[in-house]
Amino acid sequence: GASPNAFLRTAMDDPPSIFINSSLLNTRPVHTGDIMAAGAAVTGMQFWWTGASSSGATFMLDDATNKADTLTLNIPKADLQVDKTYTFQLRAALISNPQIAAAATVTFYVKSQPLELVLRGGEVVTGEGSPIVLDAGGSVDPDGETGDIQFSWNCLEKLRGSECHYVNGTRLPARLHGPVVSLFLSGGFPPLEYTFVVVASKGSRSSFLSTSVRVQMGRPPVPLITPVPGPIAPGEKLRLRSEVMTAADGALMYEWSAVAERSTYALALLPGPDGTLACAGTQQQNLVLREHALVPGGTYTFQLAVRDIYGEGSVQLTVQVNEPPTGGWVQVTPGVGLAYTDMFTIVSPGWVDVDLPLLYTFECHAVVNEAAAAVMVVLRDLRPMPGPFDKPMAVEGLLAHSHQVVVKVTVQDSLRAEATSETNITVLPPATAAVREALSEVLVGTSAQFLKNGDVDTALVMVDAALGSLNVAASAEDGNDGGAENTSRPPAKDVGLTPPTEVVHEAYPAKHFLDGGLTP
Repeated sequence: GASPNAFLRTAMDDPPSIFINSSLLNTRPVHTGDIMAAGAAVTGMQFWWTGASSSGATFMLDDATNKADTLTLNIPKADLQVDKTYTFQLRAALISNPQIAAAATVTFYVKSQPLELVLRGGEVVTGEGSPIVLDAGGSVDPDGETGDIQFSWNCLEKLRGSECHYVNGTRLPARLHGPVVSLFLSGGFPPLEYTFVVVASKGSRSSFLSTSVRVQMGRPPVPLITPVPGPIAPGEKLRLRSEVMTAADGALMYEWSAVAERSTYALALLPGPDGTLACAGTQQQNLVLREHALVPGGTYTFQLAVRDIYGEGSVQLTVQVNEPPTGGWVQVTPGVGLAYTDMFTIVSPGWVDVDLPLLYTFECHAVVNEAAAAVMVVLRDLRPMPGPFDKPMAVEGLLAHSHQVVVKVTVQDSLRAEATSETNITVLPPATAAVREALSEVLVGTSAQFLKNGDVDTALVMVDAALGSLNVAASAEDGNDGGAENTSRPPAKDVGLTPPTEVVHEAYPAKHFLDGGLTP
């Protein structure tokens, strides 16, 4: 998109080979708040970004604004021009020997985004004595170009296919202008149905939206539901707020209902995630649905009917539930290796979603019996890169389950819809307790080095590995060969790594560990 900050992420494997991950380039906006660091700093390397448009003009970059000397290139809002193609190149070289260098390029096209129309007041049943108010003033231009959005409206009486008439019989103009229209239309019995089409224009772009209004005789109440912008996150509560225009002085009666995928549901019967009711009540002015009450990717139309002494009016609102990422998987190589010592390459490609950026969390756990709780070990948490990356496994498979370990990825889009994928690998234990204790000392020193290089995630994994190695060593000395499942971990030997890992992560951030012993 032309308006949001565009950015290019990179990932490094063994320097100086390099590639650019362009999966985040999409015509859907990526906003400033979505920009995150592209991983740990790479020491001993220097970087240069350069760019040019399809016309050959150089795209001016500087280190302060564009971060052109880092792995993440940041292009501020509106710097990219619509309907142009750009090519950017990243060059990397060793500081100690600039002759050892590599480069990668990415090319993309900048496309303008359509105007996003938001319409309030449509899909109502009202009376000819009550005003019809249609408001598109909440519409937005995601590209943020200067100037105002222009609105025009036309109306059609649906049954006869004729022009619309005011309640006094006067014909409406062929086109109305402005973000808001307020008018009284003639009604009937059964109610007359009118179709309104609003066209929003700005420069060369235009979008349109239609809605219907049914007008009956008399002056029934006119309910309105505040629109919900964009797809909603399935894991959040849905709150629908309404207001009512009425000529009556007495109490109003409310009733909410819903239509989902062409099926009508009484909201009181729509189950929540644990089988309980999805909402607290349906006979009140506002509606609140529980978390996860709606199916991801589903489309729901909610209706509010309001009754007073003059009759009944109703209004509908359609809500789209965000769909989680799809199409991806997780892959680990090698498929067999040793815990704590061997490095496993993990990658999760193929995920597709329009709500970018995607964040990836990688975890692993040993396969256990159903009665036992699997202890999850986080390998990488909420990073914008799908890999590949190299990590040791800070967990080993159990003999009772053929040393199987599950590696799981959870992918989350910008609206917090999640999808997961798993794969099994075989993770074998080191041979003896003596080997494990020696290994733990090496792991502690290695984690200190990772901290110095700024790779906190790997440092914590190495601490986990050291603790795991010592715990299994203690079990071996007690006569436990580590092949049986345990629901509790034996206490670690005191080598300056207490309290246990679970507490270390919460109470002692990695930056508080000291070199040498990692003592909190």
